[in-house]
Amino acid sequence: GQKHTGEETTVTPDGRTLYFWSTKMLLQRSGKEDCLVGYSVDITRLKQTESKLRQSNKALFESDRKFRQAFENANSGMCLVD
Repeated sequence: GQKHTGEETTVTPDGRTLYFWSTKMLLQRSGKEDCLVGYSVDITRLKQTESKLRQSNKALFESDRKFRQAFENANSGMCLVD
């Protein structure tokens, strides 16, 4: 069989979503039952961190957009002092 790799999710009884990166392969053995073998790695914390990073980037870009718009449309002179 061919190897299949990808992200999978499952929902726990308390409603949390868990994320896994899994690799599986079907072993077809002559004269014997087929067997599925594989492994999964819990990537839930990675996905949560990725989501927080996306939210932070979105907020940063929005803040930058507002600043640039205010600076470019100001009726008076502006300067930044560090």
